[in-house]
Amino acid sequence: RACSQAICNAYDHSPVYRIGGDEFVVILQHADFKNREQCLVELERRIKESQSADEPWQRISIAMGMSVYQTGDKTVDDVFKRADAAMYDAKRRMKETSRHTSAASQLQTQIDLSSTD
Repeated sequence: RACSQAICNAYDHSPVYRIGGDEFVVILQHADFKNREQCLVELERRIKESQSADEPWQRISIAMGMSVYQTGDKTVDDVFKRADAAMYDAKRRMKETSRHTSAASQLQTQIDLSSTD
């Protein structure tokens, strides 16, 4: 719920569709399309803000992909495929960052523990 609210609030001039259990699509229209980079920054701000929520289910983590119709696109699927590829690339980067952060955190904990002896 927190995720869908953040998306709807960031893109308040465009329809938001839930297309799967945890997948959403926003068809950018009007001011949201024109200001898509600013809308993305706003969504990222809301995600970051959610990390301080007391309840874990209120904290948002989103892998996002965005694509725009390009000359040569035959169908809307061409746009979706690029957005999907960008989303999976973001998801991969998030996992790598999480692994590195976790490993660095574990290393820091080991360093902290060893320096107390």
